[in-house]
Amino acid sequence: KNITSRSRDALNVIRTVVNSKFSNIKTYGDNVNGISIGGPCSLENVTFEHLWYGALQQEIYVGKMLEPKNYRGTVLNLLSVTGDVTFKDINADAVRQGILLRGDAKVTVDGFKGNSVLQKLSISPESNLILNEEE
Repeated sequence: KNITSRSRDALNVIRTVVNSKFSNIKTYGDNVNGISIGGPCSLENVTFEHLWYGALQQEIYVGKMLEPKNYRGTVLNLLSVTGDVTFKDINADAVRQGILLRGDAKVTVDGFKGNSVLQKLSISPESNLILNEEE
């Protein structure tokens, strides 16, 4: 818990993860992705909660908010994911994509709040997303 990051991905999961909880994740303006899961990855009983994408350096975003073409990154970049994963309390500001989901995982997102998100969702047909209790 209590992860603060300036790296490309605040969290990058590339292997199997089970029975885990990640909480209080904060990014700076340098991140491309908040949470990136690529793989193929298998997740079982995994929760990510309290993610703030771009919330610590608001002054960086003032110019970007005026120029949406300059937005970059994805809050939840979930590629080749299988299994069951939950995200709670996700906050994003000035980002290109909110949730990118590919794979046959059951993904639950409870509490996604985005300010200035160009494309909120990009979901493949085989994916199962429950967003704020709606499938």
